[in-house]
Amino acid sequence: MKVLVVDDNLQLRLITEMTLKKMGVEVETAVNGKEALGKLHADEEIGFILLDIMMPELDGIGFLEQARELLTERDIDVCMLTALGQMDKVKKCLKEGAADYLVKPVDKELLADKLRIYVDGSDQTEFREVKMDCSGKILLPSGAIDIKLKSIYENGISFTTMGKELPTPMRMFIECDELSKLLGQKTVLIVNTFDMASTGREEMTFKSTFIAMDDVLAQALRRIIINNEDLIPKKEEEQAG
Repeated sequence: MKVLVVDDNLQLRLITEMTLKKMGVEVETAVNGKEALGKLHADEEIGFILLDIMMPELDGIGFLEQARELLTERDIDVCMLTALGQMDKVKKCLKEGAADYLVKPVDKELLADKLRIYVDGSDQTEFREVKMDCSGKILLPSGAIDIKLKSIYENGISFTTMGKELPTPMRMFIECDELSKLLGQKTVLIVNTFDMASTGREEMTFKSTFIAMDDVLAQALRRIIINNEDLIPKKEEEQAG
């Protein structure tokens, strides 16, 4: 399988290409969406795309619109490459079918995470987990559903809902004030559910992969996981002591 890197910035395109090749990945490149469309049609080995948003001739959003049918037919995931301050455009790309995004310059570890999810198809349960016991909400168009976050691992989370069966796969936003306090920033996790099981007493357990998470948050979660810290909030008397 090949990864197609689409970026009009020569330096960033070369850095991303070299990073991928060092990981043993075969790479094709394009300077804009128009050239990327041609390569996508000509090369059936392309199975994953890293796509810049702002480009001449045909930008990332235009590429997604024109390539939608082919991407769906060949089951190709697209990860947007974005600069800071482009979140409105990122959200539009996600609505147009993009699977995820990375902030430029691309962090090597985060890029490796995306390859594990979208190229290797790794089983998310293989990653290191840390404990968690936090309440939160799933934010849906119809309202919020109270949940309990159970554990967190490198590329996803597991959580439960009481008597609420949600469709899988499903894209949702998960907000947790306790996690926000722990990480020192507003935390809204955008995830795709991929597994669900009943655990009794009308409690449903879900597992989800992150599909859109900013680099600062991802790095903060990775530090917690690597340090094997628990995410169970301590009682006030324990903190005082």
